[in-house]
Amino acid sequence: MAIVVTLAGAGAAYAAGTRSDPQNHRHSITIMLDPEITAEQQAAVEEQLRGWNPTVGPEFRDAGAVASMAAEMYQDNPEALERAADVALPAIGVVIVESPAFDCEPVPALRRLPGVQSIMIDGVAKPGGRFGRIECP
Repeated sequence: MAIVVTLAGAGAAYAAGTRSDPQNHRHSITIMLDPEITAEQQAAVEEQLRGWNPTVGPEFRDAGAVASMAAEMYQDNPEALERAADVALPAIGVVIVESPAFDCEPVPALRRLPGVQSIMIDGVAKPGGRFGRIECP
């Protein structure tokens, strides 16, 4: 699972890019999807993610695309690549949201959707700020 956590950080790195409003923070929401997720379940996840009015996404990557990301990210770290090969990497969904503060209210409903394994939310402070994991109930 450490590989997946690190891959989710790629969404946070993307979130560090240019903001449309410099007063806002960027938040990367990464959803680990069940390997057996149906098209209807993924559509429900996408609908829930659109409720955040994302700046970017939702973007979905299947397990093969996630494995390719891992290979690229860890090309200089054979030990990490070996660990990634031993783990069934999930498909993921990612959105980027801009707001002065992250709203955790929609998170529990998203967690309860069929096909959702886990959710990670990374925040990036105003330009020059730091990354941080956001914990929602």
